[in-house]
Amino acid sequence: MSDENTKSKEPRGGGALRVYRQTLPWWVLGAVVVGAAAGVALHEGGVTPEQVERWQLGLPGDLFLRALKMVVVPLIIAAIITGVSGVGDVRKVGRMGGWVTIYYLGTTAISVAIGLALVNLVRPGDGIDLGAAGQMPEELAIETRSFGQFMMHLVSVNPIGDAASDLGAGRLLPLLLFCILFGAVLTTMSREVKAPLMDLFDGLFKVMMKITDLVILLTPAGVLSLLVRTMAVHGTEAFASIARFGITVALGLVIQAFVILPILLKFVGGQNPWALFRAVSPALLTAFSTSSSSATLPVTIDNATNRGKIPPRIANFVLPLGSTVNMDGTALYEAVAALFIAQAYGMELGLGEQASVLVMATLAAVGTAGIPSASLVMIAVVLGALGLPLEGIGLILALDRLLDMGRTAVNVWGDVSGAAIYHGLELRKEKSGGAGPAAP
Repeated sequence: MSDENTKSKEPRGGGALRVYRQTLPWWVLGAVVVGAAAGVALHEGGVTPEQVERWQLGLPGDLFLRALKMVVVPLIIAAIITGVSGVGDVRKVGRMGGWVTIYYLGTTAISVAIGLALVNLVRPGDGIDLGAAGQMPEELAIETRSFGQFMMHLVSVNPIGDAASDLGAGRLLPLLLFCILFGAVLTTMSREVKAPLMDLFDGLFKVMMKITDLVILLTPAGVLSLLVRTMAVHGTEAFASIARFGITVALGLVIQAFVILPILLKFVGGQNPWALFRAVSPALLTAFSTSSSSATLPVTIDNATNRGKIPPRIANFVLPLGSTVNMDGTALYEAVAALFIAQAYGMELGLGEQASVLVMATLAAVGTAGIPSASLVMIAVVLGALGLPLEGIGLILALDRLLDMGRTAVNVWGDVSGAAIYHGLELRKEKSGGAGPAAP
């Protein structure tokens, strides 16, 4: 084959892949419709769970889940260290950096608490019992832990080894905390020490983002396979549970976006929340359509500075940091998903375990990459730390892409709200005659 022919074929292949990426939500929707219809047809035809297992209808979905597990550990290491070290020297972030950190952690924790309250009230997973249906992985021992036991699991003598060797037994959170500590300490080192390490982890992060993106491209096949298996075993009763899960997440996102954040904007920052919402609506629509806070960042900064009248020195610091570490909607989604899956397996999580979920979902959001469906990877952190089967992720795949659009918009709205609140506090300080908070 000539070079000309080779070159002529490359654009077509790349073009086809690009088109597939752009139309991925429609492929996922098609997989949901076909998988659900095929599964219900099998169920109504009298197929037994044993036949479903023997025919290996869920094999492609299981392979997709294993691919998600494959990227968890390296992605956590790269994303969290890169995100934390990108803040700059933790000793010199200034008042803005300190305030923004408190704001991000606080609003994320609030969103998780909202999600936990709603999922306990609605109980979407009660309509489907995977444990009773024989879908509990035999090799996984489910173990509930008290809050004290959970705290003892925070420190591991070998966090990387434990996480890599026993992903499903709750050893991911120590790795997450170690990476936060590593990234923070790295910012305090001399340039000679930190520059090569930051380049290394930045390169690793970019590679893992690419690998994760490739895994996400397999979502339609995973959704189709897992829905066929689930519906073949449970029939239409699974629809109600999955729908209640989606409604629970959506309601939580609405409360966070239109109640909590406006209250903070009005009464803490002295800002008009609806005027700000209108000003940054193009960025929110971009976030909703792309499901990527990272891809939306240029539009977010432009809207915040030119339309929202937030000073560039604030927007240029708060918004890029927020696109990496502030994930209100994502954290809420991960918490609701964890409890939904626990309910679907017939497990009751006590106050200690749910407090653990709040801590884990808040911290795990720091390491969630700003690309579509990346939270599927971080949900494994929450499930693994609770000892829940990672196979439960298959339950939420049908609605993940749709909910991803909403939670990404909430993530970006939380970033903009943080910048606007800090600007409002700065204006109040100046009017009172004091010096404005120092920028980092």
